[in-house]
Amino acid sequence: MAGMVVGAVVSSFAAEAGLVAALGNELFIAGIGESLLAADAIAGALIGGSAAVATNMALGAVAAPDSPQPQVVGDTRAHGVLVNVSSNVAAIPVVYGCRRVGGAQGFIRVSDPDSEAPAVTEYLTVPATPPHTVTVAHAATWTRTAEVGTGAYAYDDTLGEVWSPSGTLTAVTGTPGPGQYAAEAGVYEFEAGQAGDVVAITYAYTVVIDNNAWLWRTIVLSEGQIGAIDRVLANDLNITAPRYARRIVCERYLGSDDQQASPLMVAALPGIWTAEHRGRGLAYLMTRCGWNIDAFPGGPPTFTADVRGIVCYDPRDGGTRFTVNPALVVRDYLTNTRYGRGLDGALLDDASFGAAADSCDARVRVPAKQWTVTASVTGNTLTLPAEDWLLRTGDGVRLSTTGALPGALAIDTTYYAIRYDGGTLAVATTYANALAHVAYDILSAGSGTHTLIHWDEPAFSASGVVDTDQTVYANVQQLLTACNGLLIHSGGLYRLRIDEATAAETAFSFTEDNITGAWEIRQPGRRERWNRVVASWFNPAKNWQADYVVAESAAALAEDNGRLSEHRIDLPYTTSPYTAARIAWQVLKQSRAGVTVRFRAFQAGLRCEVGDVVPITHGKPGWTAKPFRILAIGIIDDDEVEITAQAYSADAYVAEDQPAAPDPYPSSLGDPSALAAPGVPAVSESLVETTGSSGVKARASVTWAAPADAWLMDHLLEYRAAGAPEWTVRPAVRAAADSIDDIAPGQYEFRVRSRNVLGVSSEYSGTASVEIRGLTAPPGDPTDFHVISRSGDALATWTQTADLDVKIGGWCVLRHSAATGASWAEGVVLDRVPGDATVAKLPLMAGTYLLKFQDSAGNWSETEASFDASEDLAAGYTTVDTLTENPGFSGSKTACAVVGGELLLDGDETIDDQTDLMDDWGLLEALGNVVAAGTYEFSAPMDLATVGTRNFIAAIEASAFDADDTVDDRTAAVDDWDSLDGTVVNDCDATLWIATTADDPAASPTWSAWRPFFVGDFTGRGFKFRLTLESGNPAHNIAISALQVRARTPA
Repeated sequence: MAGMVVGAVVSSFAAEAGLVAALGNELFIAGIGESLLAADAIAGALIGGSAAVATNMALGAVAAPDSPQPQVVGDTRAHGVLVNVSSNVAAIPVVYGCRRVGGAQGFIRVSDPDSEAPAVTEYLTVPATPPHTVTVAHAATWTRTAEVGTGAYAYDDTLGEVWSPSGTLTAVTGTPGPGQYAAEAGVYEFEAGQAGDVVAITYAYTVVIDNNAWLWRTIVLSEGQIGAIDRVLANDLNITAPRYARRIVCERYLGSDDQQASPLMVAALPGIWTAEHRGRGLAYLMTRCGWNIDAFPGGPPTFTADVRGIVCYDPRDGGTRFTVNPALVVRDYLTNTRYGRGLDGALLDDASFGAAADSCDARVRVPAKQWTVTASVTGNTLTLPAEDWLLRTGDGVRLSTTGALPGALAIDTTYYAIRYDGGTLAVATTYANALAHVAYDILSAGSGTHTLIHWDEPAFSASGVVDTDQTVYANVQQLLTACNGLLIHSGGLYRLRIDEATAAETAFSFTEDNITGAWEIRQPGRRERWNRVVASWFNPAKNWQADYVVAESAAALAEDNGRLSEHRIDLPYTTSPYTAARIAWQVLKQSRAGVTVRFRAFQAGLRCEVGDVVPITHGKPGWTAKPFRILAIGIIDDDEVEITAQAYSADAYVAEDQPAAPDPYPSSLGDPSALAAPGVPAVSESLVETTGSSGVKARASVTWAAPADAWLMDHLLEYRAAGAPEWTVRPAVRAAADSIDDIAPGQYEFRVRSRNVLGVSSEYSGTASVEIRGLTAPPGDPTDFHVISRSGDALATWTQTADLDVKIGGWCVLRHSAATGASWAEGVVLDRVPGDATVAKLPLMAGTYLLKFQDSAGNWSETEASFDASEDLAAGYTTVDTLTENPGFSGSKTACAVVGGELLLDGDETIDDQTDLMDDWGLLEALGNVVAAGTYEFSAPMDLATVGTRNFIAAIEASAFDADDTVDDRTAAVDDWDSLDGTVVNDCDATLWIATTADDPAASPTWSAWRPFFVGDFTGRGFKFRLTLESGNPAHNIAISALQVRARTPA
């Protein structure tokens, strides 16, 4: 073929005799294998994996039970990845994604451990609440600092050693001050003023060693930097197993460019291993084994590690992090100067890589396999009944239960798995958090039987080991198999496209007007039309050995007169049977729809790009708008280009085996002068977060059924407020869907009409009348509300609201009443936390805790969630004095009144101000309007005789009500009343305050400032209290029926 190649495609799964023959073997190998990655001599090229993804693929449908088992591809390679190669010149592997690897052993040495003097330091913080004690586990040397600590514990027991104390240490008597001390095991108490100080406890030990010998090794796992080294195994057994106790120490190095040398090796091997032996850019293990024939009967153990591989740049957000996204992996390999091609990032079209990454991250449903699991608050883990590696980190899961889910997990919510080992996992709230191992906090084990459901997975992921002894071209080809990727070089840039379902171009097509001739049409031969495809992939459940899935079409087999035509593909970076099956089905179906055409066209053909799907209309083959995917574009001379394309079939992207369908591209396209009307619009509303500072807005999403017409071009949606004379016309859309943002609440009408390519419009659809509530809709009610006692506080948890206008700008409001079974109106506000919260720390009190959501517009959820806390929950104290103000409330009152044994806010008018008849007055205690605020001071202070710290707890019973909504005011029939209780009042509250003095409160004391409280520790001799009442509405009042404060000391 003369001239310059503009674009070409190589598919690692394509039939060799097909496309290769069409292009010519010499050009195929030279143009793609050499020129592409050298970025010279070729203006456009493409390397391809296979085909794209299909959804809802059941693995059971892929492999027929009576099919002979094929030989699995890749067993030898899998075995090589999991051994320790003894070499200091072996190629360093490159690990992407989640993979178990063995690595290359680059250093080995035996040493005497007697020179070691190990020590471990534990940092403890003096607690803020009595008793102010810390515990020394063994005889130790400790340092008490005068600094305020962070409260974080940093006891280093990660090396797997079992230590035993040596030497005799002397106990400390009394309360120590700053300095170093020798301490025996025991509990040591500090003064309250030292709360928050740090105690650093250093344990100096000797090490128990077998046979008095250490075997040191470094095992290089991957080029770096990698995301993490999770589990390390010796002879396929976790190094934390009891048999390895005291015998294995392992340090993990992730390959950063600034990592330091192993301090253990530097100390143990002076002059041999120095501070400069840092292994920068290499992810490796430092292993030290206490040599023992019982522990390692077969000789030195083989170490393997579960690795989260290379961190990759993501052009979508500019971040660099661990990923399993094939598009980002390909980009990293192309640009990395250490182990990849080393292309300048400016030579890559990052928009295309970002779009490809989005396609790879798209979620695909999988068969809903289920496991019974148990939850653990410690470690936030879920445990399977047996090892099962089908679930991978990042796979979507959901939970159900016969009782209550582990707090605060929710039903019908997709979480993302974090695999720790074959039987233990955690869950994350987002896919990104799962990859980063940021686990969701499980607050309780729940009750009943919990079921974990495999829900979905990313459309494509890449987890495997790049063999750096192979050519870059071969490695790129293999990486692309993980995502059906098409790597294109065009216009001086490398672009990545995913071979997925693609809409045909409408702005350009090949017709007899621009096709100049030189037709070459080739149907695939029998050997290139497969009815069975065997896909090899790597199975974590089989110790990462190669496994297979089979896509086999009974319909295709019958079409081939029962003659088996099998093709095998290797997916070295695929670790999901579902992904492998989807790819296998696509390969099978594309092979059967793969007519290839080559022709010449005017230079208008350069408006296409390799990978585009373009319709071809021509009388010679009898095609009318038949879609083809462009495989190659070559410039012949100044006036012509040569196009190579393959027939495109949307059915190839559906994984299920389907019966043969009639030709979807008939020559008769119908009457373009008539167009049927679309279906009546269906309207749903949602809330969306806006950019900038606009907050949350309402969105109306509208869909409709498009008319089935080959000439259809687009649709025009119209809407108006009910009764408005004019319709608002939306911009034309090609899809049968549109959305309207920031739509105001109200009643609306929607209609739609369609247009074809000749500009012919359909009749209007029927009109849909819909009420849009928007931000006026009340939030949903809170669920799964629980309160537990933790470290002297009440920890309240609940399921996160589903309402966006609560999550953004809204609040979770918590109240409390001393009475059990209390309603919302009977509680007083304890706290308000942001609307996206699911947990709050509150004062620990008996009575009723209550929760409601309030959205950003001030709307409240209709029904509160409540939790009754018993006296047992707040037990552990002895009451030393009590002040009870009800029912007399004889203390000083400002803008308050006592009526019927209850304390209320006063009215803002007097009887003398009234001009109406007495029968027309409302409540006497609230004549006119209710005042906005009032204050009540307790009748006497509390005198506890001596200065000390006590715990004070309040008990308040309240009821908020609408003073204008009394039974006497109602004129409608009782059956027509909305509620006997009247309007729910949300805007009244009561707050209790305390002031303290060290003086005799009966003399002339000096009082502290007032401080609000419900439960708290306060120091002094005398204590006085006052209550403030507030109302946010002139018609709303609050009645206090019980008011008590108790002083307590720990029991």
